[in-house]
Parts: sequence; C-alpha cells; structure tokens
Amino acid sequence: EPEVYAMAWRDGAIYAGTSPNGKIYRIDPDSGQGTSFFDPQQAYIWALQVSGDDLLAATGIDGKLFRIGPNGEMRDPLGIAIGTGDGWQQNAAVGSNGDSFLVAFTSHSDGGQPHLYGVIVSASGVAGSRFTISDGPGYQTDPSIASAGGEYYVVWTDNHISGTGGIYGTRVSA
Repeated sequence: EPEVYAMAWRDGAIYAGTSPNGKIYRIDPDSGQGTSFFDPQQAYIWALQVSGDDLLAATGIDGKLFRIGPNGEMRDPLGIAIGTGDGWQQNAAVGSNGDSFLVAFTSHSDGGQPHLYGVIVSASGVAGSRFTISDGPGYQTDPSIASAGGEYYVVWTDNHISGTGGIYGTRVSA
C-alpha cells in the first residue's frame, strides 16, 4: 500500500509522490481521482518541487533527482545522481531558485550516524559536488528547503547523542 510522502501543484493538477513503491500520481483536483503519472523505478519519492515547466522529484535509496516534463517525459533518462558514495540516502528535499536546484538529504554512507548533505544541480541537470550541511554528534534528518533569490535555507531535525535535539537551519548559497 503506497504512502504519500510529497506533494506539488502544477497546471491545475496535484501531484503526489509515494513510497515505498516510488511512483508519482497526478490527481484531478475536481474528481479527486489519481492516476499514475511517472514511475522512476526508485523505492521512495521523498520530495516534489515545481520549477518552471518541470516537476522535480528527489528519490532514495539511490539518491537521484528526476526532472519531469509536463507530459511525464524524463529530462534525464537515468536521473541525476545526487547521493554518491556507499550506503543509502533518505529523507531528501528539493528546492529551486529558478536558476538551480538544491537537493538536501540524509546519508548513511559513513558507517555511523546519518548526517545531512547537499548537492547543487544546474538548470541543465549537471550535479555539483556533494557538500556537508550538518555532521554534528548524533544524527540529522528530515530536511526542508526554502529559496529566496540566489540563496536557499535548509532546516532539519537534529538529534544529539545526549538524546536531546531540536530544529536547526542554515543558509546555503547557490
């Protein structure tokens, strides 16, 4: 049974990203009926974002970003690799500033606690290098992204080793 993990609104339709079957459904807002729109063959759709004519989908476990055209066509047939390295990626978020995209995600690639990383992707689909957003003691997860102009702001849940935690955030420049 699919669970909805992400949602976006574009051109009078609602799009829902599901897990664990990793499909995107287009939902008619009048009838409420959902139909399969896009299947990236990924386990999870963690985030959806509208950017111009495209719908962006951040996925896991492989950690990929898909740019999807208005008719469900893939702009990048294999997806754009954002979670490189060993391990698996989860809880991705995606934001767009109109010129580029930021994908933030939790990575379990260092063998220890999961930490938060990011990748800037150009409008043409070229992924930059992975960078650390937060790798403090404990683990960081559940990122969310907002954009204003050329900057992004990322917030996340941070659970310190002591068992206490909170909500933290930081600016990321494109």
